Amino acid sequence: MSTLDLCQENAPDYGNLVKDGHYDDMPHGLWGKYDNVRRFWENQVSRFAVHDSVVRIKERGKRLRIADLGCGSGEGWDLLMQIPTLEASDDAKLLAPEDVAHYYGVDLCAEMIETARRRFAGTAGLEFRAGDLREPDAILNGRPPFDLYYSSYGSYSHLTDSEMLNLIEAIAAHARGPAVLVMDMLGQYSLEWPQYWGYSRDPKAPRMMPYTMTWLYPPGEQERHRDEFSDYKLRLWGGREFERFVRRIPAVAKRVSSLAITDRSIFVGRHVDTREFNPDSPPIRRGVNGLFEFNCVTRPEDLLVGSLPFCEEPEVQAFLASWRETWNRAVGIYGRLVSNDPPSPDDFGTMLKGLPQPLRQGMEALALLRFRQGWLQPGDPVANLLQPQFAMLLRQAEYHAQQGLGCSHGFVAVLELNGR
Repeated sequence: MSTLDLCQENAPDYGNLVKDGHYDDMPHGLWGKYDNVRRFWENQVSRFAVHDSVVRIKERGKRLRIADLGCGSGEGWDLLMQIPTLEASDDAKLLAPEDVAHYYGVDLCAEMIETARRRFAGTAGLEFRAGDLREPDAILNGRPPFDLYYSSYGSYSHLTDSEMLNLIEAIAAHARGPAVLVMDMLGQYSLEWPQYWGYSRDPKAPRMMPYTMTWLYPPGEQERHRDEFSDYKLRLWGGREFERFVRRIPAVAKRVSSLAITDRSIFVGRHVDTREFNPDSPPIRRGVNGLFEFNCVTRPEDLLVGSLPFCEEPEVQAFLASWRETWNRAVGIYGRLVSNDPPSPDDFGTMLKGLPQPLRQGMEALALLRFRQGWLQPGDPVANLLQPQFAMLLRQAEYHAQQGLGCSHGFVAVLELNGR
């Protein structure tokens, strides 16, 4: 039996999800793989994180070659084709299919690869094959170098430290010219699992930690699927820890141009709702999903973050405390704004003092909507006008505040390498 066969035999969870139809459920706003936070928050932050690097690749004046390592059923292609240009009044996308010379998607799960092949059967230049990231030579050797070695949504957390090292070294050797590595993994310091916050400080602690994906199932089905993940383990990383790890790799150290890490979903990770790892976590993702959902009202008090567990990493502890204060303050101001007793313009201006600039500007825009919402009556302007805007404001505020510390459900590390 090949290594790939063994891996597929020992990791049936993704295949089961594909077979029973839940992995690719149609988008549903309040739960599941494609909930609102995934589509309108996490996907966008993932695109923001790679925007500048993709611009620099395009400036070389040739069509891109892309390797998507852990491609799933083609989610990476979907993300890349929707990167905004970031022009203020322009809905154009940074990449189009004609900008890509070849896209090569690899994933361990054969069912996902078959799904990807069906989805993109009519798209030229896309290739999907089953492969194991733990055997990088087998998936890269014999192929011309790629401009972008991409990954999304925790692909690299499936690897042990030695497997991660082997993969990055293999990519660095394969990429003879300038190249970009996008490495996506789970953050160690998420509010979802405070019991894991200190494990990387202990050299004797295991690095691969228990994890589940019960959130892919409807809330009423999650409990009966928990045992499917009894042997499922992932590596959680701190941002600074991962940066040190990467910069100590000789093949990287002599070629690194830049390394940027972006946290994604700091208080709105998947498992704040399931509470599988932290029974005290507030189900804030559920509330934010409600903010994005039309005709669904989220109570502001359901978005508040309570007291935080203590973290032994001073930088992490300070950031989480600061972001909690900013988050709760924004929620409080929003709650007052949508109440039956909104503040006067002068009082509102006073309430905004000291807020970070993106948050202050967004609140000012919300106030204009609040006092000019009559045109949407009947139509529930709070649920269908103000709430979605506030959700996007929280997303933008997180993006500008985050420090790449691994304080989130997942983070994106973008490594740019110079040519040899």
